[in-house]
Amino acid sequence: MKVKDLQVQYITNADGEKTAVVLPLEVFQELLETISDLDEENDPDTGLSLQAPLQARLEQQKKSVENGGRGVSLDAVRQDLNS
Repeated sequence: MKVKDLQVQYITNADGEKTAVVLPLEVFQELLETISDLDEENDPDTGLSLQAPLQARLEQQKKSVENGGRGVSLDAVRQDLNS
């Protein structure tokens, strides 16, 4: 869809400055879908896989916190993983 085909209407203030845009509902919905698709495509976590030891440690930490534990500092986790 070309910009000139969007059927955009502008709302202006008393000084003639554009303050808002009115779009046909169909165009607005299409823009929302496009934005949503772009967000999903650019998600930095997409395809992220954690190494097994880190995944296990994170799951252990989560359970500990869920059971009222305070958790462990990030430095302590790094130290455990490097040993």
